[in-house]
Amino acid sequence: MKVTLPVRGTVGYIVLNLDTGKTIEFLVKKKDKTLWYLRTKDEPNNPKEAEYCTSYRGILYIRKGHAIFKTKDKAFNNENLDYTTKLGTFFTKLVNFQRLYPRLRISKANRCRVCGKHLTTPESIKAGIGPTCAQY
Repeated sequence: MKVTLPVRGTVGYIVLNLDTGKTIEFLVKKKDKTLWYLRTKDEPNNPKEAEYCTSYRGILYIRKGHAIFKTKDKAFNNENLDYTTKLGTFFTKLVNFQRLYPRLRISKANRCRVCGKHLTTPESIKAGIGPTCAQY
């Protein structure tokens, strides 16, 4: 599957490393015409918090046809900044040069493209939008 930036709303991508079996979930939310927010899904401390357990990583923007990642250094301590920069750089490489990573499998997360919540019913998954958001 090709990783693309959403035209509107939020899109989630799950990246599976076939060598290690580890996964990471990226959430990309359209901000305006040329900017997107990049978040990663975190392991929740409490199962009830699973829907909302994400970490802000930075923004993506397009320059000369390629995605670029940027983060505000002040938002993170040194350890988190290094990890955040690596995640953002990795995601932009997936968007720009996915063919270079044959040992990764990418799939869309079953998330509402408007609010980012997890979708559970087959109808919602197929439509890409939850029943509450579909009403508006």
